[in-house]
Amino acid sequence: MKHNITSHFYGNDEGFSLLEIAICLVVMGVMLGVGIPSFLQYLRYQRTLETKEKQEKILQSLGAFALQNGYIPLPADPFAQGEDFGVAREAALNPPDMIGILPFKTLGLPESYAQEGFKRYFTYAGGTPETHLRDELGSFCTAKNFFAIQIFEKLSPTHVPFQRGSEEDPVVVTLLSHGENGYGAYYGGGGSLRKLTEVSQKGKDERENASMKLSFVQRAFSSLRQDYFDDMVVWVTRSNLMALYAHSPCVPKKIQEVPTFL
Repeated sequence: MKHNITSHFYGNDEGFSLLEIAICLVVMGVMLGVGIPSFLQYLRYQRTLETKEKQEKILQSLGAFALQNGYIPLPADPFAQGEDFGVAREAALNPPDMIGILPFKTLGLPESYAQEGFKRYFTYAGGTPETHLRDELGSFCTAKNFFAIQIFEKLSPTHVPFQRGSEEDPVVVTLLSHGENGYGAYYGGGGSLRKLTEVSQKGKDERENASMKLSFVQRAFSSLRQDYFDDMVVWVTRSNLMALYAHSPCVPKKIQEVPTFL
């Protein structure tokens, strides 16, 4: 008797029809289309949150440093190599010397604090003269800056900006994350940093923040291609640094005596 071997092994096979496969692909496409943007938005939120937390911790470190040393360190040279990488400059001869990366070694912070949530280096602008007068807090509170930092705060792209800080209470530190697009930020490794200068999404205010001028714009996020802005700018005046982060407010030289009544 002959047996039909072919029908014995293959006659009862089951599979998916082309229609069923097409439906599965459509469902998977919809799930990916919904899930990937949500996941990317979540990552963006987490990186933004990390950036803001680091900015706050850096300001706290600067407040403690100012209280202990009587001055604010200058930026670190982004192109320094070896042991000099992350160490504050010793002098500021020109305005560009006031701009660089966080002097994390001078502040006693790990290098990871010099990088924001998007894994590029913060732009750090500021610094005050080193007084070496630790016992006279007023020396820091009255010291003249090397060069003035200008902060322009906009409520909208077309709004006339407010200028922050004053001659009596100048802006001493500006800490800038160049956001997700990273335009103007330093990236790479110590001793081989490069500045990101090519990106499709950037507006005029981002270009201002990426320049080597001591002029920075603080404003809300904008996704408009012709006016894209995702920088996160924090700044602090001398009085606010000492009052909020050093917990030792600057006291005027002349304190009016309080009359006593008998």
